[in-house]
Amino acid sequence: MQTLKTNKQGIQREEEKVKRSLKDAAKKGDKEVCLILAKEILHARKAISKIYTSKAHINSISMQMKNQLGIHINLRLKTPLIFTIL
Repeated sequence: MQTLKTNKQGIQREEEKVKRSLKDAAKKGDKEVCLILAKEILHARKAISKIYTSKAHINSISMQMKNQLGIHINLRLKTPLIFTIL
């Protein structure tokens, strides 16, 4: 989880640098560079979106595993009672 957070922060820092470069290129009137930098910003945002999706999947799997563990422990605690009744 921490790795995803670190990656997200790194991508955001790079995006800020690209934004500054984009503004500088726009002031100079260089349309080709602006187009390339704008695409790079879109790629960065898409990568951040994928990181959020990955975090959601990891959290979901973690919750499912905790739930299964809880059910397993609950069944283990109840099993001796069932066998003593029979």
